[in-house]
Formats: sequence, C-alpha cells, structure tokens
Amino acid sequence: MKNDEYTRLLALDVRAANNTAAQSNLSAILRSLQRPNAKAFVEYLAKQSSDSTILGADGAPMGRVTEVNKRRVDATGSRIVRGLYFIELGRPLPERAVLNVGCKDGLTPADPDMQTIARMMKQMPDHRHRAFGTAFSYMAGVGDGVSFWLMLLYDYLFWLATVDERNIERGTFASAQEREGGLHTP
Repeated sequence: MKNDEYTRLLALDVRAANNTAAQSNLSAILRSLQRPNAKAFVEYLAKQSSDSTILGADGAPMGRVTEVNKRRVDATGSRIVRGLYFIELGRPLPERAVLNVGCKDGLTPADPDMQTIARMMKQMPDHRHRAFGTAFSYMAGVGDGVSFWLMLLYDYLFWLATVDERNIERGTFASAQEREGGLHTP
C-alpha cells in the first residue's frame, strides 16, 4: 500500500496538474503528508529529491526534482491489474500466471509505443474499458490465455500490463522479457 501512496503523490506531476481530478485531490494529498504517521514517508521523499538543474536568474536552482522509482509505480500498477482482472474476468489472477507491468508518462497517440499497444489490442477478440471521470481509465484486450491492460491515471501516467496464463500447467512461466531482464514482474 505504501507504493500506492508513492504513486498517488508522484502522479501529481506538474504536467498532470492540468487534470481536474488531480487538482481536486491535491489538497487532500498534501494534507495527508502533514499527518504525524507520514513523517517517515516525507523523509524518504526528501532523500529521493535533489536540486533542479534548471537555474533561476540568480543562479540558484528553481526547485527540487525527484527521480521516479519505477519499481514502486509498477508495483501499484500490478495491484490495479490484479483488481481489474478480478472485476472483468470474475476470478482472481492465477497465482502462477506471468504478469508484466511497465509504466510510462506522457504517451500521446502518435507515440510509437502507443501505436504498438494499439496493434496488440486490436488483435484481441474481447475488449473491455471503463473510465472514472478523468482520474482513471483502462482498456483491456482479452484473448485465449492472454490479456493486455492499458491503464491511465490523471490523463498522464500510463501502465501497460500483460497477463499470460498459457503453459501454466506445463511449468513454463518466464516470458521472453523476463528472461532478458525486460519488464518488471512484481
């Protein structure tokens, strides 16, 4: 759950702040960081940030930047996919299924990654989608033993997840990406 809080905070990137849902959640998120039990988390975030390389007219850094810990954000994406899988398919994700999750910010329809995702989704026989205002939306392409999940948070942060249930009974669980050190499997 700590990864979820981390993702929620970092998703409020300046570029996502144009999203009305992100704007409406900002004050609640900032208040939550002021609670006594959030002290360790705030200290962790402070240690993860550094001075911006963009300097003001006075030569001083214009602010602080935080390098995104993609493993934490991907862990949140994994939790979301597991929940959506249950909602959409009516059963929990099989324990030994291969789940790959990767996040990327700022994708546009013209982005080559988005074009690849669209081609994969188009090949799936069953498509499902839902949106919760502008805060969160997803689309799933479901096939025989394989599904692709595209999730969008605050119109800015994307996750692509794949679930591969094929060959579970034969014990061949590692995908090519896993063998080659590609996508993270939380």
